Amino acid sequence: MNARLKHRLQRVCESFYDIGYGPDKWPPILASLAECFHGVGCDLHILRGNEESINCIGGQPPEVIGEYLEQFIHREPRSLFLARSKEGAVGTDLQFASAEVMQRSEYYADFLPKNGMGSCVAAVPLKSPECVVYFGLHLPRRSPPPSIEMIRSVSFVLPHLNRSIRSQQFQSRENWKESLYREAFNSLHLGAFVICERGTIVSMNRIGEAMIRSGKVLMVEGGVLKTAVASEGPVFHRAVRSACNRTESLGGTFEISGTNGERFKLTIAPTPESLRATSPAASFVFAASSATASEDCAAILHRNHQLSSTETRVALLLADGHTLREIANQLHMTYESVRSVLKMIYSKTGVGRQAALVSMINRYR
Repeated sequence: MNARLKHRLQRVCESFYDIGYGPDKWPPILASLAECFHGVGCDLHILRGNEESINCIGGQPPEVIGEYLEQFIHREPRSLFLARSKEGAVGTDLQFASAEVMQRSEYYADFLPKNGMGSCVAAVPLKSPECVVYFGLHLPRRSPPPSIEMIRSVSFVLPHLNRSIRSQQFQSRENWKESLYREAFNSLHLGAFVICERGTIVSMNRIGEAMIRSGKVLMVEGGVLKTAVASEGPVFHRAVRSACNRTESLGGTFEISGTNGERFKLTIAPTPESLRATSPAASFVFAASSATASEDCAAILHRNHQLSSTETRVALLLADGHTLREIANQLHMTYESVRSVLKMIYSKTGVGRQAALVSMINRYR
């Protein structure tokens, strides 16, 4: 490989590490890579399991990759060759198919020529149980077959593709986990806060935000979480200090009064040492109305969603695993009546599937 080409490839390969794990990020990088080889396009297929996770092309209109995915992927000679190949393999058309196959294959005889593409160099930058990556460099129509130097140059790119996609996969998993934890945090049917040692809020869920806005039980003053009723402050702050400093009772569970006289149950607990080591989080604060905490699931469904007694019974039986026909027999109703009740439950709860309804009920239990 000549020094100029190597320098250009190194610059493009460096950009692999700066892009996000998404289909909109790859096309301009792939177009730059195609320019290095005087090609008309590069395509990249990142598959997780047996499903295409990301498919993109650079140097060609997006419709080209769409047509390829619809008609040819996993069926044309190049895909079949790559599926049999090991990680790091590089191949050309002469290895994919014979001249006879090229003449009668719709992929070679129609798809590539009409899009201005000719010879191809294809490779497998990554093949693992979690992820398989296929890469293709398309040269202009009627261009000579790929040279040995070009094949070596493509091989130079592969380790960079491998490392960048592995890194992006790891980051994607971490982002997914963070999103999952956030969703779980927000699905709690009580106020949840994470605070630092000074009492300032690091994070809180949606119900916690609503509690702060209402000002009935907790409030923020000078950035510090406090009780809305001043006389309840000492016991609250004592529990917070013991949790943050890992002393005495390490927090605790107790009741305090809100501004309207309503009783609230607070639970304060220290955060794990692993979390403290990487963030300012020092303790958790969980707050819920004492009445809500003692309500059964049926009462919560009625209070939160105004479900009738019949709607509540149907919802609870569904959550217990009964089918609609079983519920109809048990409640002495027709099947169509139960379906109508279920539609009303969906309307009142804001969910649209049985699985989501069951998940919601199980959170109340």
